[in-house]
Amino acid sequence: LHSFPTRRSSDLLDSILMNNLLPYEMVFFQKDKWDILPSEEMKIERMARVMKAYPKETFILTGSADSKTGTVERNIFLSHNRADVVYNILVTQSDIEPERLKREYLGGILDYKPFELNRTTVIIMDHPAVRAAFEEIKKTGQAGGGEVEFK
Repeated sequence: LHSFPTRRSSDLLDSILMNNLLPYEMVFFQKDKWDILPSEEMKIERMARVMKAYPKETFILTGSADSKTGTVERNIFLSHNRADVVYNILVTQSDIEPERLKREYLGGILDYKPFELNRTTVIIMDHPAVRAAFEEIKKTGQAGGGEVEFK
């Protein structure tokens, strides 16, 4: 079990950002699938812990598919299902309030290398500093996730 700090949420977020630990995660999917792989479950759980540590923050779930495979219509369908499955897990299994989660659907993209990494749902804190830092990482074509350590 993790114990969460008792400092103000904004102080904690400032500390995390100064240490380059961004509250985001990327849940990856197989080609033409939207079921959660066992290897990806821990990422959703980790972000649920972050959400509980920052109860006043909202989070964005952005579903996507790689645009090298599938039709435009299929990739839109996949991006919806990928964001929705993560949303449903956070709400039903982790007891995150639905109003704290915003869903976005990108369809097919090629933001990350290799192209298979575009089959994802990005979970990110909806905070200007976090979004700006994430956009800088995204420009490099890197994919991954930010781990927030709790003491």
